[in-house]
Amino acid sequence: CYIESGPRNDALVYLTAAEVAAYLDEIERDRLPVEEVGFTGGEPFLNRELPAMLRDTLRRGHRALVLTNAMKPMRNHAAALLALRNEFGPDRLTLRVSLD
Repeated sequence: CYIESGPRNDALVYLTAAEVAAYLDEIERDRLPVEEVGFTGGEPFLNRELPAMLRDTLRRGHRALVLTNAMKPMRNHAAALLALRNEFGPDRLTLRVSLD
């Protein structure tokens, strides 16, 4: 979590879906015993590529965990989240909400 992060700070670069795919490739290539992949931030749903990262993670057989504040950025991805739930089931994707 970056202390200066926020919706108006463009100094930080988001992780891309291609970078996540490369890490997932390493897990497969090296046969690492990874069962779950976690996404955190700041707020992970500010990253527009998060649904693609989640789909790739789930498609490869891992569970996915997202630590979120469940505010507007997450709601902007509601359709994508419902599609992931429908495609992969309710037990593979966990959204852990922090209440401040």
